[in-house]
Amino acid sequence: MLLNVAKPKLSPEERALSISRFYDLPFHALDPVRMQILDAGPIDPAKITPYDHLTDLLRLEGYAPGSDYGYCMLENGAGFVATYNVFHNATMEMLKWWFPWMNTHAANQPAGKGNIKYKVWCPYGHFDHGIAPDGDGVVGPRAAEALDLCREGDPVDNIYMHDLDPLDFGLTPERKAELDAAGVIYGISYETFDYPGMHLCMSMMRPCPTGGIEAFGREWMGYGVRDGKLVREPRTPVDEAFLKKVVIHCSCEMQHLDQILPALYAEYKDTPADAPL
Repeated sequence: MLLNVAKPKLSPEERALSISRFYDLPFHALDPVRMQILDAGPIDPAKITPYDHLTDLLRLEGYAPGSDYGYCMLENGAGFVATYNVFHNATMEMLKWWFPWMNTHAANQPAGKGNIKYKVWCPYGHFDHGIAPDGDGVVGPRAAEALDLCREGDPVDNIYMHDLDPLDFGLTPERKAELDAAGVIYGISYETFDYPGMHLCMSMMRPCPTGGIEAFGREWMGYGVRDGKLVREPRTPVDEAFLKKVVIHCSCEMQHLDQILPALYAEYKDTPADAPL
């Protein structure tokens, strides 16, 4: 089922780019099975992986019973989301190409219009992605996106991403070697915003036992890192409605990426990341 929401319009300068045709491809709402899971309500917070065990999830096989998909509030006011998607069309090679390429602005990207590559990934909610300083002057990846798939009144937030070394947070060198040898895409990070708050994040893409690629995501909202240590950030705004929207947004953007990435890869893989579009 197609998403029944008005799509933001591209500027005339963006429309002149060859990549703009990917912006017009069909974008589907979340499938009914996963919507039923989310509509059934929060998952049991007693079954989720604790924030200080986030690297336990970085492994070649196995799942976390009761907490691989869904959302819940924790007793201390923090929030938790878990997402799961299977890529049936995109390959690991395509995904490893995509993220650095997407984060690099094209030479003819119109100034002041965001990042067209990020927009075609999720036309309903993605506006800009690139390298920028956060409020503390730390330079790193920044995304500008709207959470609720561009529904009325949906604000655009800046998200500043801070990568962490999994070895500093419990991943053993032996398990890291296994993940690297298998070509798994994985990482941990924390996010900050233009308002007080932090999200602790884990992501992983690995071969799926039944074919394709499994993509896992976790966020512990209200936790982050200061001075190399995991900390609780109680000022982080979060409630159940927000958490559910995060799961829907992340699920929809991943299923759309699976649909469009093979064609994007075929067209642009042999050109520099900053080449004109």
